[in-house]
Amino acid sequence: MKTPLYLLSVLIFTSSLYGQITVETITTDTLDLFSGNQVQENQRSSGAAMALSLLVPGLGHQYINRPTPALAYITIDVLALAGVIFFERYSRQLESQARGYAALYADADAGIKDERFWQMVAAYNSSSEYNNEVLLARKQDDVDVYYNKENYHWNWISDDLRKGFDTRQNNSRKFHIASAFCIGAMVLDRVIAFVDVRAASRYNLNSIHTSFSVDPLTSSTSILLSGEF
Repeated sequence: MKTPLYLLSVLIFTSSLYGQITVETITTDTLDLFSGNQVQENQRSSGAAMALSLLVPGLGHQYINRPTPALAYITIDVLALAGVIFFERYSRQLESQARGYAALYADADAGIKDERFWQMVAAYNSSSEYNNEVLLARKQDDVDVYYNKENYHWNWISDDLRKGFDTRQNNSRKFHIASAFCIGAMVLDRVIAFVDVRAASRYNLNSIHTSFSVDPLTSSTSILLSGEF
């Protein structure tokens, strides 16, 4: 039989210099703490619920018959997964467009996958400009590896076009970072769901209710939290 268990009743004073704390009468069901079957059943339910929550957030809550938080956790996970797919695909699309832009206006080889190369394309107007700066810094090896080869040459038509390429590259990186944040949200969603379902299944907590009341005689406000077991 399910009965509400009043966990805490805190009386917050608003007009006096001191506060009062009132503890409500606690009513609980009688539990047989020495029943081995009951303990084993609770442990088995808790373990299964936690495993399901790690697999897909919300499944564990659905398993212990808590459909409302189950829907919330599943929704967050689905939205985060959709964000990962959308942001990553859009990031790659912007990156491809940026490199096509560089091929058109700087005669750069769009097939090169070296990220450092594209950073230099965005920073220098031509491979000759970069090579000269490297030679002045006496880093001849860098020139040999990257920009003395024919397919590593580039030459922007104007500085504004180079800046336009840099902007496109930065936009691509921003969406890639957004995708990484969505992955982090999926991991965090699983951690929170795991902890939440563990507490709920261990203590058979079905729901938590909050109520507020105001005493006009003492001008005080009380907040009552109650949990249903």
